[in-house]
Amino acid sequence: MPKLLQTKIARIVLLLGAVFLWLIVSDQAVTPNLRPTGALAAATSVQGGQSGTTGNGKPGVGLRYFAVGTSVSVMQTKASALSKQQVKALLEKEVDNAWGMVHSALGFRTKQQAYAFFLGMASRESTLNAGLETGGGAGHSYGPIQTAETAYANANPSYTPEHNVPEMTQYAFTPQNFYDPGIATYMGIRHLIHFARLAKQKGYRGPDLLRHALLGYNTGYIDTTAQDVLTQYSDEIGAMAGWYLHNGHLRDAFFAWTGDPSVNRSQPWRWY
Repeated sequence: MPKLLQTKIARIVLLLGAVFLWLIVSDQAVTPNLRPTGALAAATSVQGGQSGTTGNGKPGVGLRYFAVGTSVSVMQTKASALSKQQVKALLEKEVDNAWGMVHSALGFRTKQQAYAFFLGMASRESTLNAGLETGGGAGHSYGPIQTAETAYANANPSYTPEHNVPEMTQYAFTPQNFYDPGIATYMGIRHLIHFARLAKQKGYRGPDLLRHALLGYNTGYIDTTAQDVLTQYSDEIGAMAGWYLHNGHLRDAFFAWTGDPSVNRSQPWRWY
């Protein structure tokens, strides 16, 4: 075969090879790897084992504070031993995770307002004790914001379903979910948004929406004839939230408590 022809054939082969290689690289660049990897893969795997109600794009993946398989007794002991600062960090993390919903449903303009609000709530409910457990039946509650078992899926068929927050994962009522303070906090946020949406349907807006959503969270009903309940529970939370916000105590070791004389209660929702 003449050398000139051999050279031409070699060039054609090289050119075809280059085109084929370019097509492979181009296809990989255009088509993303849709399989989760690393931390996301681990979080997705954990979520699959929660037995909760899930959906595409819902916040709620990887919310466990303790590793999967941690015994309930260990979770309770370690949660109760968390410092006030650690509980503040836990609350902040869960607010960040659900910020889109917290912002739209509860009306906070900034994350700092939301942090302060849930710190006020945790101060009223548990004095920032992540391992506190109280009550029984529908009043059985756990965690820093005392999330009741009524907030969970599959808890008791007699409980009113909370299907009006489909954007957020509703975890099943299991010991591994109920006693993990991360999931408990997240579910408490979802529980409050459930009542906020009911309050909005009744026409409540602004601070009154928060006051009546909190009333629902505490009693199961967004309306009451006993106005002192709104004052002693909802407004106390609002006043303590203002204390955290205005005194710069969102992340330090300082905390307020129900009846704390340093809290200004004259205008509990002025910060909102």
